[in-house]
Parts: sequence; structure tokens; C-alpha cells
Amino acid sequence: MWFKNLVLYRFTSECSLTASAIEPSLAAYAFFACGAHDSKALGWIPPFGLADAPLVQGTDSQLLLCARQEEKILPAAVVNQALQKRLEQWAHAPPNKAKKQALRDQIVSELLPRAFSKFQEIRLWINRCDGWLIVDTASVHKAEMILALLRQSLGSLSVVPWLQEITITTLLTQWVAGHILPAEFTLQEEAELRATQAGGGIIRCKQQPLDSEEIAGHLAANKVVTKLALAWQTELQFILTEEGLLKRLKFAEALQQQNDDLDRDDTLQRLEADFMLATGTLTALLQALDKLFAGNDRLVIPPSP
Repeated sequence: MWFKNLVLYRFTSECSLTASAIEPSLAAYAFFACGAHDSKALGWIPPFGLADAPLVQGTDSQLLLCARQEEKILPAAVVNQALQKRLEQWAHAPPNKAKKQALRDQIVSELLPRAFSKFQEIRLWINRCDGWLIVDTASVHKAEMILALLRQSLGSLSVVPWLQEITITTLLTQWVAGHILPAEFTLQEEAELRATQAGGGIIRCKQQPLDSEEIAGHLAANKVVTKLALAWQTELQFILTEEGLLKRLKFAEALQQQNDDLDRDDTLQRLEADFMLATGTLTALLQALDKLFAGNDRLVIPPSP
């Protein structure tokens, strides 16, 4: 069970959530597929995809949850085409705006039972020991949607984004400009630079040495680094964004193979072992990142070489 993207939140007080305590609350909001006339559905499913498994898995210090979203696919072009045919019947007396909307709603209701469904599963990891709540998605909007479901399930949820009102572009720009990175981090050959003035443009580079003259020229022209590819120790690679999101996580192959000696027929054991291995690695990474921001109160800018 390896994470792909991380949207990070912090508990505002000590996290007291346990698997046994929240399981019944999640069960009340378990996933049920869309009805014939429903356009969306959202609810909890077993995190490892095993039927009849608990909705909370892991340990009491590291909890794993998973939400499933179903969304009916009904292209606007299909609805508009059907609406146009209906309107042709009103050629003698074109309907007003309210009537057109009513016709559109009726068409949508008629087409929904025949629409295809798109499913997405989004995992949520609660690290009680370090006070993290982490959603495995590249979208802040989707992360907030899952938090809203969890808050609805539990009745309350006191968390805040990891980096509130703090920009990390200064630190990322310093690193690319040649300032010393912490020993456990290494620059990779990918970044995004944005001009500080309006309309100044955005530069995206891949497989580009970041110590090149070209990149130095962009920095000299007052561009700042808004996304940066980094490697942490020998364990994983990721993109760090200006919002504090970690995207496109890539765990080292050697790390992923550490549980290969487990019984392959015991799917649950392997998934649980991979989860604990992944969360142990990510916990160490997040501790290292958190130190760079001095408890999220201020940036720690490394000195010039």
C-alpha cells in the first residue's frame, strides 16, 4: 500500500481517535452506489479493498481509511442535444429561462439511469503519534471533500492545513540558486518557476540540470521556484509544491521489495506490512520537512555557501 500524493493537515490538539472508537461512526456513512436518479455518491469502504473487512485498518497509532466516490458521467453535449430537440417543439412559443432550466433538469433525470459511472478511491492516513492527517490525492479540493465526509461521520474534526499562510517558494528558490540543502535531500532535474510580476510567465522544466546557466538566468529575472523535484535519502522521490503538497511520490524499488518474503497468498498481511513500511518512511520524511519550517512559524533559510 504505497501512497502517491499527500495533502497534509495537522491536528490542533492531541489526536484521540482509535480504530474501535470511529469504526461505528464510519459504518453509518459507508458507501452505497448511486441510485437510478443520483448523480454522485460518497462513502467509506474497507481501505485494502477486501470484502467484509473493517473500515479502519492499521494500528491505533497509524490508522488507514478509504472513501469511494461514484460520479455519473453525463456529457453536457448530450444534454444540450436532447434539450435542443425538445425546444424545437416549442418553436411557435419559445419557453422562458425558467422553463428551459426545468426542461434541462427533466432531461438529466431521464438520462441519469443510463449514464456510465466513474469511481475513485481516496485513502486517508491518520498518524496519531505525530499529529498528522494526510489525504492521498493531488487535489486540495478532493482532500477537503474527504475531510468533510470524515467530519460529518465523527461530528467534529479539528485539523488545519500544514502550512497556513506560509509560502515556501523562498526556500525552494534558495535551494535551486545554490544554497545548501539539508544533507538528506537532493535536487532532481525538474522544477517550475514563476515570475513574480503579473503576466511574467511560468517556466516548467524536466530533465534539466537546475544548476545550469539557463535556470540561473530565470532566477536573476526574479522568477521564483513554485514546484521542485527532490529525493529524500535513498528512500523516495517527490515533487514539493509552494502549497506544501507532496506529489508523484516514488518509493525506492529496494524499499518496496522489503516485504517480498511474506506469504503472497496472505493478501491482507502483505498490504498491512506495506502500509506500515510506507508510513514509517513517510513519517521520517515529514519530520525532516517539518523541521525546515520551525514548527510552521517561520522559514528556516540555509546560509549562503
